[in-house]
Amino acid sequence: MTHQRDLSGQPEGEVNFRFDDLFFSRTDPRGVILAGNDVFQNVSGFAWSELLGAPHKIIRHPDTPRAVFRILWDALGNGFPMGGYVKNRARNGDFYWVFAVILPTEGGFLSVRLKPSTPLFAQIRKVYAELAARERAERLDPGDSARRLWTIITEAGFTSYTTFMASALGQELAARDHRLGRPEDPRTRRLIEMNEALERVTQEQKKLLRSFESLQSIPNNMRLVASRLEPSGGPVSAISENYRASSLVISDRLRSFVSGRENLCDRVSREVARALFLLGPIG
Repeated sequence: MTHQRDLSGQPEGEVNFRFDDLFFSRTDPRGVILAGNDVFQNVSGFAWSELLGAPHKIIRHPDTPRAVFRILWDALGNGFPMGGYVKNRARNGDFYWVFAVILPTEGGFLSVRLKPSTPLFAQIRKVYAELAARERAERLDPGDSARRLWTIITEAGFTSYTTFMASALGQELAARDHRLGRPEDPRTRRLIEMNEALERVTQEQKKLLRSFESLQSIPNNMRLVASRLEPSGGPVSAISENYRASSLVISDRLRSFVSGRENLCDRVSREVARALFLLGPIG
């Protein structure tokens, strides 16, 4: 098996490839390369004798945070397809960026990759540079780094990494179609719109939950008022206690509906993202 050379001190350039180029590669469950297409081989610069039987990380670039791969493998391990921006390294030390969609298949995984070009891609490059630097400087393990990446995505207004990646893929597909001078695939457009709508619904649900939880101070205020107006255990105190008990039950149920892992919006959102990941790159 051929291992990649140490290219850490060598200046790197960017490998150029076209927007109509799509990379395909197939691996076993451990990530060992079983097959691929000519685009993958040509852009990576490795011979097939070096690629086949090698771990897919043979093309890994250190500028891609380990957090990205942790999130990808966690999703794949649970049977979900996932997407992500990835900076790869060619055999001669040059680099190339792709948007990768990785799909669980029988006996391993299929990866489809396209050339990214959106304003979001420019933002992600900055996020990756900062996160990769922190991983090295602070010696973050992949789990801690992944949590930081999730935080960045949440602060950007997304409710999950899956929704964010589905949105990113939608933007990249639209940009790619524009550059190739062709209309968007209507099926892909519908899935993008559904993904956006589900994200808005989830955001509104979370606002509702926060608003309801802010009312939890009412029973306390009622008890303070009751202590001045009536003896202990009076009607106002009883009403405040009943309100407190009821609101806690409602709050718990609402929180489970909005934030629970099996809540309806999350399940539908995951299925829409799955359909987009399956259809988008080859649509």
